[in-house]
Amino acid sequence: MSFQAKRKVDIQAEVKELVTQANQQIKQFETSVEQRKEFFNFMSEMYNYSPRNQMLIRSQYQGALAVAPFSYWKKEGISVRKGEKGIKILSPRTVSLFKDADGRYKQLAKATTNEKLDIQLGRIQTESKTYFAIGHVFDITQTNAKAENYPDLYPNRPYQLDHNDPKQLDNMKTGLLDVAKELNIPVYMSQKEVPQVALGAAKGAFFIGQNNQKGIVLSDRLSVPEQLGTLTHELAHAALHDHTKAHETGYWSTHQLNGQRAENVKELQAEMVSYVVNKHHGLDTSAEAINYMASWTKGIKDFDQNSDIFKDIQSTSRDFIQKVDASLMRNQAQTKANKISQGALMR
Repeated sequence: MSFQAKRKVDIQAEVKELVTQANQQIKQFETSVEQRKEFFNFMSEMYNYSPRNQMLIRSQYQGALAVAPFSYWKKEGISVRKGEKGIKILSPRTVSLFKDADGRYKQLAKATTNEKLDIQLGRIQTESKTYFAIGHVFDITQTNAKAENYPDLYPNRPYQLDHNDPKQLDNMKTGLLDVAKELNIPVYMSQKEVPQVALGAAKGAFFIGQNNQKGIVLSDRLSVPEQLGTLTHELAHAALHDHTKAHETGYWSTHQLNGQRAENVKELQAEMVSYVVNKHHGLDTSAEAINYMASWTKGIKDFDQNSDIFKDIQSTSRDFIQKVDASLMRNQAQTKANKISQGALMR
């Protein structure tokens, strides 16, 4: 029996069905605080995937630990077991298009030699279009990898810090301060450094002062774990809600929301980013986060109407996690190098 490629109309129908399936899964997480917590717990594990893809993975493969494309596992020398079924996800594809002499759209890859020359000379304009195709990933439990080797094989595996070790907590703080540097936001670990910012009972604040001078200040009365959670929260505000960056690509504005609802959305986003990032590194901030989850309004819960809210939580969490992990990796490498150097000196 020969292989027959799916027709374009069939692929489009399958994509539409997957979007519907993902949205239905997400809506199931709107009925209780515990279900919302589970939603964000899964996001902390599958942070590289969009909220829709996270729910597609979860709905098709309960208990997924770490998923990756077939090519990743092959590169790692791991085989997907025979008969295992791929987990379907939505995979974005971007194509470059142009109009030919007859006014029909063509892909840039199919341009003739003359058309390519006209494009280079600017006589023909091109445009990009993004669409979704069906992709497949496999969980590590679908491979021949041994369970004892899972932690070393996870794609984008998290750094599980020992939170009883002050040095490790300090390393996490260093990673978050590296995020602040990339955002060009000064961080003040004591309110005494910026007495003009009144915190009151608040644990911290992202502020924009005169001449658009920005910063993050933390309360003096915080424990180290509280510092980490609060700093991540305020960094999320700096990344998502800095109105001076409204002209920049990727800035999400609440201008379409009014009053208290806009503030609720901002606080929800900031606290969920803090929860996901710290949960990924083994630090539980749910005592604070659950209050935010419980205070969702009906409007915020509607994923169809507010998908950008959740998309920004995911993308900001992913960005922070990757930056913190890179910092932890550098610190880990430096610590190892120092031990080797010290060992050499003692010989």
